[in-house]
Amino acid sequence: MSNCYNLSNQKLLHEINVLDQNIHFLKNRALNSPCISITGCDKLQIYPLLKHTSSELPINDVIQKLFRLLNIPNFWIHSIENLHQHNKPNLPSTVNIYLITDNIKIYVYNTLLKYLRYTNQKSVSVKLIIN
Repeated sequence: MSNCYNLSNQKLLHEINVLDQNIHFLKNRALNSPCISITGCDKLQIYPLLKHTSSELPINDVIQKLFRLLNIPNFWIHSIENLHQHNKPNLPSTVNIYLITDNIKIYVYNTLLKYLRYTNQKSVSVKLIIN
């Protein structure tokens, strides 16, 4: 009888451990949205084509116009993080774009990559960051 109790107790403890791991994984997924990093944003060919009144155009506007140009919905963007460098005051050289869901990450990455290859922008690179 005690062996049966120990085995069922171990099985329950294992199932609780698996549930705890799943909850931890889901919390991490909820807190860290999928991310695409663009390096060399200050060299994007779209930037000089944009009309801007101030001396400095926010990177959010540049990324949103790039998404519109590529027919990617802007509501897919959860947030945009500027990794600003002090020697380049107008645009940060690296920008992290956080998306709303994981399943659109590959599509956005491939679309940006095709655009950069089509326009021959070798100084700009796109990376897929997997959390």
